[in-house]
Amino acid sequence: GTDTPPPATDDETENMAIGDTLILTSSDGDELRVTVQKVTTRKTGCRSYAPEPDNGTYLVADVTVEVVKGTGSINPLYFNFVDSSGTEENGLGGIFAGCGTALSSGVDLAAGTKRSGTVVFDVKSAKGKIVYAELLGGNARGSWKVG
Repeated sequence: GTDTPPPATDDETENMAIGDTLILTSSDGDELRVTVQKVTTRKTGCRSYAPEPDNGTYLVADVTVEVVKGTGSINPLYFNFVDSSGTEENGLGGIFAGCGTALSSGVDLAAGTKRSGTVVFDVKSAKGKIVYAELLGGNARGSWKVG
């Protein structure tokens, strides 16, 4: 068939499956695609010098951000983890875990720019959701269910 799915509504961007892509469009016509490719957990850092996680678990998210149209900004701090009790963590707690290559940030990146890397959260519980919000303290733009 030639059926095409309807464009995602706000409701459909919450609690997406790992591997799903969040498509963000601005009023200026910029388009950004954000994908949480894979999520793993560790009780220790990925490098010998890495500290133990303060909260008990490192949640390692492999993410890809692509600027499809116009320009866009990429920043690992746009990702947060909210566990099932509502506790929110940003990626700063896992910055020294040494897991993978950290997602690099950039501003006003041109269409065609694609960056992949890890965002690591130091969490008490690995059940919850990874939330993508483009502005710190801004409204959530989408989330992926974890655990």
